[in-house]
Amino acid sequence: MTRLSFPVLPPRLLWLQLATCALLHWGLGISLAAPRSQVAGSVGLALGIGVNLWASRIFETGHTPIRPDETPRTLVERGPFRWSRNPMYLGLVALHLGVALLVGDALFWVSAVIHATILRVVFVSHEERVMRDAFGEGYLAYSSRVSHWIGRRL
Repeated sequence: MTRLSFPVLPPRLLWLQLATCALLHWGLGISLAAPRSQVAGSVGLALGIGVNLWASRIFETGHTPIRPDETPRTLVERGPFRWSRNPMYLGLVALHLGVALLVGDALFWVSAVIHATILRVVFVSHEERVMRDAFGEGYLAYSSRVSHWIGRRL
């Protein structure tokens, strides 16, 4: 299989999108009112950061690369990977939504939806192929039990 090289990896994509929204919101005064909640926004931020740190640590202890353009060495099924095949991406989206709730601007909400779509279409679809090639039936069994974003199937 041909390995893809990504010019922008998911965390940097998040920061680029947030910076663009911030420029529009504060720099240019372009804003669309949306629900705002300091508590829910803070929870989103904390969950996003926490899940990413937890999942990254599991990758580190499992000696498998975190970058989507590197070959995985281990099929990770513990920790947050028990409930999501993509907990780090889920964490990035939670972080993005947390910022949207803190700021209260629909531009950030739209950006979060675009971010989640890019993650799913570009990164997840690529990683699914790589994982199937690397782990075969083991990965197929895992993916039949655990959803892309969140949830276990019986």
